[in-house]
Amino acid sequence: MYICVLRSKRLRMYHHILVKIKQQHTGAQHAPDVCQLDIKSFEQVEKDVIMPYLNGKIFELGGHLVSKEKIAHIKIFRSQYETEYYCKVQDERNRVRGFLMGTKKAEIIHFPEYMTDITKDAIKSVQTSNLLATHPQPEKIQSGKR
Repeated sequence: MYICVLRSKRLRMYHHILVKIKQQHTGAQHAPDVCQLDIKSFEQVEKDVIMPYLNGKIFELGGHLVSKEKIAHIKIFRSQYETEYYCKVQDERNRVRGFLMGTKKAEIIHFPEYMTDITKDAIKSVQTSNLLATHPQPEKIQSGKR
């Protein structure tokens, strides 16, 4: 007889950033993608990526300095598990299909079955909270009965 014990545990979400760099006319085939994977805190994404991006400041992503002028587009994803877990799942799917190539962590970000694109909501959330911080709403005056 097996007994299964379930613990009430807050679901941890992981965040992933993908930045497509604008094509430079330097003879390169295509501009590189820059990504940062498995960020455990959305607050860290806000502080380290979204806020500098919205304010036109340079920020560090995956060991690269990125400026808004060089960005073709930015994507923010969320997943329930770390990318390494999804690599193992995808490798097993590939093995069953007869493919023996391993899946790299940076490739997993392109699999919509593992990632949820939250770009619009994330940026809108930061813009809204930033707007409220700089322009607080006036307090509502309650009218009392006499």
